[in-house]
Amino acid sequence: GVRGGAGIKRPHTSGKFHNRVSNGRSGKRNLSKDVVKVLKDWYDAHEDWPYPNDEEQEMLAIRTNVPTKMVNTWFINARKRRKLADAAAAAA
Repeated sequence: GVRGGAGIKRPHTSGKFHNRVSNGRSGKRNLSKDVVKVLKDWYDAHEDWPYPNDEEQEMLAIRTNVPTKMVNTWFINARKRRKLADAAAAAA
């Protein structure tokens, strides 16, 4: 007889499911308390204009050992959070 199950087609799953997993972010990991403290301290010190320039972002990235993109994202979210908190406080 013919070995290997001739005629039986097995679905060929090449890489259909694998490549969807890594879309640039490896899960949502929160930053450590130490990292958040450094970023928050900078934010609070520059509350009137909490927009670090490229150089400042780079400096914060080096100090916290976090990619610059993450530092940037943290500030975007922090400004959003602060705005929402201010709006909630004003409504209360």
